[in-house]
Amino acid sequence: MKLSVLMITYNHENFIAQAIESVLMQQTNFEFEIVIGEDYSSDNTRNIVQEFATKFPHKIKLILQPYNLGLYGKNNLVKTLKACKGQYIAILEGDDYWSDPYKLQKQVDFLENNPNFSMCFHNVKNIFESKSKESSVSFPHNQKKILLIEDLLDRNYIPTGSVVYRSGLFHEFPDWFYDIKMSDWPIWIFCALHGNIWYIDEVMGAYRIHSAGVWNSTAEYQRQEETIKMLNYVNAYLNFKYKNKINESKANIYLDLIFIYFSQRDIKKSINSLFMFCILLPPHAHIYLKKVLISAKIIIIMTIKLYFPFLYNLFKFIKGNSKPKQDSGY
Repeated sequence: MKLSVLMITYNHENFIAQAIESVLMQQTNFEFEIVIGEDYSSDNTRNIVQEFATKFPHKIKLILQPYNLGLYGKNNLVKTLKACKGQYIAILEGDDYWSDPYKLQKQVDFLENNPNFSMCFHNVKNIFESKSKESSVSFPHNQKKILLIEDLLDRNYIPTGSVVYRSGLFHEFPDWFYDIKMSDWPIWIFCALHGNIWYIDEVMGAYRIHSAGVWNSTAEYQRQEETIKMLNYVNAYLNFKYKNKINESKANIYLDLIFIYFSQRDIKKSINSLFMFCILLPPHAHIYLKKVLISAKIIIIMTIKLYFPFLYNLFKFIKGNSKPKQDSGY
């Protein structure tokens, strides 16, 4: 089998049919299978995937979990991945879809002709559930074409449904993989250990951003905290070879957390984030210095205002009376 399309789905009754149809429309000169891991949905998702499997028994393989495996779909993903037989793996979550019928052919052709690359991905259209935001593409036209592992230690910007990678690059996941919410980002890092990653500058799929999505429904500060947790694991997993790069990424996150916690009036965590940022201060710290000083000033003022309102009002009174009076001209 040349390629396996790994699909994971849970409570995607409004989207799963379009996702499967977008895979079935793929035009290739090789055989591929569709392996669907259905994680015991509470809606009609299971019935829908079973109907498709009945219509296309030689193309679709169902992995029907006997109960919800939890862990943000991670166990479902791992079990479904183990059932894939292809030389290449393409991933598509049940609420996304592909828009180009030659997507798989283009990506497999590239990997077949470029053995030094472990993975490739492409641009996607972001579709927002909220009508207040218009659809947009994920990457500008000047997006870097060749990604190294260092590029992946900054942030996770590769859309899951855009990826095709070589099967067999890794066989077991480390224990820490099951202790974090993210599934796709670590996989890209594992792939990057075995070769470079290529970006195809074509929009060949769609990524839905909606409130029911596990990651998108998570609060911003929790996403940032989870990212720090993952980077700590990855740092140790890579034997601290990329410690400076990871510390720089963490410093950027703590810089964001200063303002996030401040907006929540959590002064203690905001100050702690400022402290952690200073510890991880990157070599080019002067770029951040102005922001840090401003955030520190705001934190101090707000702390006094919240916990010592008398001192805050006294300070305002003194400051107001200390201003020189303008000459009236008479």
